[in-house]
Amino acid sequence: MEKAGDFEDLAQCYADMGRHLDAARALERSGADGPDTATRLQDLLYRHLSALLPADEQAVRALQREAVLMEEQGKLIPALAFDRIFGTLIDEDLLPLAAFDMLMARRVVNVIMAMQPFHRQSRLPASPRISGLINSLSRAASDTGDPDLATCAAFAAGNIEGFERLASGIDLTDANAVLLAASSARCPEAVALFMALGRVGLAEMACRRNSDCARAGRYAEERGDMREAVRWFMDRRDYASALRCALSSRIKRAAARAYEHLGRFDEAIGMLTRLGKVREVERVRKKKEKSSCAG
Repeated sequence: MEKAGDFEDLAQCYADMGRHLDAARALERSGADGPDTATRLQDLLYRHLSALLPADEQAVRALQREAVLMEEQGKLIPALAFDRIFGTLIDEDLLPLAAFDMLMARRVVNVIMAMQPFHRQSRLPASPRISGLINSLSRAASDTGDPDLATCAAFAAGNIEGFERLASGIDLTDANAVLLAASSARCPEAVALFMALGRVGLAEMACRRNSDCARAGRYAEERGDMREAVRWFMDRRDYASALRCALSSRIKRAAARAYEHLGRFDEAIGMLTRLGKVREVERVRKKKEKSSCAG
């Protein structure tokens, strides 16, 4: 039986031979994870894409077919050296131009939308390269007349009013669910579809973007990320749910905070004492005394 290490060795052999796409395929099959693997994949794919001549339409079409196949298998993003789950923040500056062109040509709006939050959340002006990508997206939308691309382009350009208007007129599909999840009006539909497809992480992310802390907490709890669930429930001030998640995963500090917010001061003090949080114990004791006097 072939082992992960065998595929990594094979990837290196292919890379030494200049067969960068084969090397990327072997590395992806190795199952290796982490930033170093993503960087290696990205470099290999960049080298492969950069080597394609613009006139070599057959090679480009072959790459596009492979990307479509991988997307159908839920593997488009690892083929581009990103996370397997749609919704991961992608740095557009690191994406090869040929890969971005491929995404637009195949109208893979879910991946394009996954790239949008990066420059938006950085709170920095779009770089010339990113501005160029946004303009390319707008041109592709205009040339193709594709409603999904047009909606995506409006979002990328910061035309939120136009985005919401366009989003209201397109049908929700698996292929544009990430796009419509960014719409305040269409988000509930997209979340329902994510849950039906078992993509709990995407449902949580959509709720997070729309500040729906309660549902984000429920979805985080469902996928087993109790720390994230506690955070969302605490933000929602649903301290009972936060306590349940904290206790189930033995996150004692968070459980103590939830006890305190619920007015269960003795239990909070007991837990903080076991954790050795002397100052916190004194603070909660004073809070308890103050509460008793007020009552």
